[in-house]
Amino acid sequence: MNRYFITIILILAAATTVCSQVDTLTWKRSFWFDLGVGSGKKGLAINGGFNFEVKRNWVMSLRTEQIDETDDSGSASCPDKINSTGVSLLVGRLIKKKPAVFLISAGPSAINLHHNPCSNVVGDQYSEVSLGVLISGQAYITSRHFGVGISPFVSINDKRSFYGVTLNLAVGKFAH
Repeated sequence: MNRYFITIILILAAATTVCSQVDTLTWKRSFWFDLGVGSGKKGLAINGGFNFEVKRNWVMSLRTEQIDETDDSGSASCPDKINSTGVSLLVGRLIKKKPAVFLISAGPSAINLHHNPCSNVVGDQYSEVSLGVLISGQAYITSRHFGVGISPFVSINDKRSFYGVTLNLAVGKFAH
């Protein structure tokens, strides 16, 4: 849980610094940092990223998503823990309807699956790496520099596909 807290603080610090400089620029495009927590396939979902409008209504995003889940296919009294973490580079279409912003995007994703069996025996833990595709949506109610919304996502890969929906906070510049 400590690493989540540190990640949240770093993203908020970066977003605050960027937003404080934006008003001095004549920037016409939207960009934002976002971070969300919610529910995934069988556990906690966290996602976040940086989104930048590269061309009118076209966005490029660098995103990360994580699902902490339990795999109860083995022993019901002692389920295995699986952590799925992905990093993705997405391209998407931005729709601006004041005060709302909608984004649908997709792109390649690198996935790290960490298996932690219930036995907790040294050597039973292992990781796998997979390549896949992330499809993500974002919907926000925004002011000029802040937004609140939801972000559903699905990661399709050959090892263990996963999905989630998070409640997100966004900080940046929303040009309507």
